[in-house]
Amino acid sequence: MSRKLVKMAFQLRKDVEDMKAQWKSDLSKFDMKKEKDQGVMSCSRVFDSAVHVVNPMGTVGLHATEDSNDNRKCANCNREAFAECSLCRRTPYCSTFCQRKDWANHQVECVRTATTEQGSSIMLIVESSDQVIGVQE
Repeated sequence: MSRKLVKMAFQLRKDVEDMKAQWKSDLSKFDMKKEKDQGVMSCSRVFDSAVHVVNPMGTVGLHATEDSNDNRKCANCNREAFAECSLCRRTPYCSTFCQRKDWANHQVECVRTATTEQGSSIMLIVESSDQVIGVQE
């Protein structure tokens, strides 16, 4: 009977040590997860403030030309242009249809133009699977 009690005491001590080790491991994992979550939150705050999703055709539209120059031709079809890109205000278009058709080519030029004119403000338009993402710094 005494051997059985001694054996039970050793087993209990071993179980307590195992539980302490498990508790320390769980606590360490919890601390690491908490630290990771805080890092993700701070990064997402920075990312959310610096990046926003842009619908290029919603943001960049046609703007009536203020230039009375009669020889302005549509960048897409070469007809007489009545409007221009609302972002860079340099590329003439005859219609929103032509602007949409030309957007894949124009967005690179439009971004470059907007960047040089605005100086410190940088706008990058990056094509994603379904959307265009604009980054401003």
